[in-house]
This record gives sequence, structure tokens and C-alpha cells, in this order.
Amino acid sequence: MLKRLFQRKKARSPMEPVSPQEAIAWQPPRTPYASYFNVHFYRVAPDRLEPALRRTYLAGAAPAAPAAVMAPQGDWTSVYVEPDLAMSVGFNRLASDLARSLDTWVVGYRIYAGEGMDVHYFRGNEHVAGLALAGETLVNEPTAADLFAALADARAVVPRPADQHPLDFHFALLAALGIQEAALTWEEALARQRSGAWPEARLLVG
Repeated sequence: MLKRLFQRKKARSPMEPVSPQEAIAWQPPRTPYASYFNVHFYRVAPDRLEPALRRTYLAGAAPAAPAAVMAPQGDWTSVYVEPDLAMSVGFNRLASDLARSLDTWVVGYRIYAGEGMDVHYFRGNEHVAGLALAGETLVNEPTAADLFAALADARAVVPRPADQHPLDFHFALLAALGIQEAALTWEEALARQRSGAWPEARLLVG
């Protein structure tokens, strides 16, 4: 699956250089290397976000099946997408479309357990940066904290320390941006919503 994601070579932004010699310099990840299919939206009211999700991510969801958990958390609303649905849609293309239509920051990522990750950071019409890891090959990553200055001071985490696993870097950056509870799988997010731990969260069905 990751081979299909990254087999096509893409032009690399000069803001995101990655040295092949550094590709395997990191330590094992501290964050569980599970599968995560999550999208985070900045300062979008739930009543505005839900219909946008229904016409994009949920458009092909099975009727009455749990499709996503939408959880407002501070300035951000996190959306945890059911894995089969996440793999059946243009996941990051839809994140880009919603960043544009909602005129906001959106961070979308597909992480496959132990295999790799594909992360994109959008601000309105702009693709701010990307982070892609296939196996032990780091394809690109954000290397300048200034990219996120409109959201937060990320200089404590960007650029990534050479020995930090890209998975840990990803979630450390999200935490620096104020995104809470990002490292949750679909099953974990669904369990939290059903337990009542997130009183403002919504379970979205197809």
C-alpha cells in the first residue's frame, strides 16, 4: 500500500529537504506505531463542519454504519475516520478541499501500522508542508517552524532532532500546534465517544 503511495516521485519543496543519509538515524518510536486515519480542523464550528464531512468523507459510507467520530477539543476539532472508509476515499485530497472551502488550517494523515505515514498540512488554498515516511525512507518533512507561526511557536519541536522517529515528531508537532489526543486509532476514538468521555463528540454514521 505504501509503495503505491510513494512510488511516483514528486518535486520536493526547498523548504523540506531530506538527506538520504539521515533516513535511518532515528530511534525506535515511543508512540504506538498503529494505524491512524485522522483529520484536524482549526476553529470550525461543529455545525458547520459536520455537513462538510458528510458531503466529502462520508459520501460513500455504508448506511447506518459508524463512519467517523468528530470531537471538538479547544481550537481544533479532530475527526477520526473508520479505516475501511479512510482507505476508500481520496483522504488527503478531501482534506485539501475542505481547507479551501472552509478557509482554515487542516492537518490530515494516514498512518499504516509499522509501514509508513502520509501527512499533509493545509491552510486555505495553500499546501503548507508534508511529511511522508515509507518503510525507513523519509521522503519529506517540515523543517522550518515559521511554517506554523500563525498557529503557535513550534521552534521547540521543528526541525526534527536527528534521532527522533518521524512518528514521534509528527505527534509532537501536532501537540505544539494545540491539537489534543491526536494519537488515537479509530477503535480508541470510538470507545471514548461511546463511553461518554467526550461529551461534545458526535458519532457520524453513513
